[in-house]
Amino acid sequence: MAHVADFAAGRVNLLIATRTAEEGFDIPAANCVFRFDPIDHSVSYVQGRGRARAEGSSYTILAERADRPASMLAAAETQQLAIIASMQTPAGGAEAGGDGGRATWEAAERTAQLSRERNAAAKLRVTLGLEAQHSIALAELNLFCKRTKVELAEAVTAAPGGVAGNLVSMEYSSCLRTVRGEGQGATLKAARQAAAANLLARLAASLAAGAAAGASKAASAAAVPLRTV
Repeated sequence: MAHVADFAAGRVNLLIATRTAEEGFDIPAANCVFRFDPIDHSVSYVQGRGRARAEGSSYTILAERADRPASMLAAAETQQLAIIASMQTPAGGAEAGGDGGRATWEAAERTAQLSRERNAAAKLRVTLGLEAQHSIALAELNLFCKRTKVELAEAVTAAPGGVAGNLVSMEYSSCLRTVRGEGQGATLKAARQAAAANLLARLAASLAAGAAAGASKAASAAAVPLRTV
């Protein structure tokens, strides 16, 4: 604690600490923070960045977890702040909400869903869009839906044109996209696998289109004051 006191008093201008400094210590505002260890969750991200709260400060992350990059944690913080803002009471005393509060909540939910879908796609064992991998397509699609918190809709009918077998239609619907796929097979299992593979292929196209649009938008937006090296 003596070192913290020296830093607070300005007797030293450098403080080296473990991640325990994220909380529980009254550390004065710093103008430059370097984070050497990967961040485990959004709370750790917010608390660590909160140490760089002096005016004009910088917060530099030197290592990331592959499954939890800084961009994902920043998106979680954005969602949290948006939810808080939608619940705050305005100066006039009226409860926050209405169209403005709902719009804020919906924007936060879209940000969170985008993060879920991107991370779920990165963890798939099949290549999105490769319909040849029918054997594990259904299991992977169900796992994708679980990770993105979307309930998969499914309908089964007889195969058209008098052909023996089944026609399965599946629909993935989130706040960002609604994608449908279908498949036909001699057995219900084969039809479901074909439908799952077809839906994964169409999801790939939808996600790719969304990523391209996001990249174009990001290129024209102002730079975010967060550096990862």
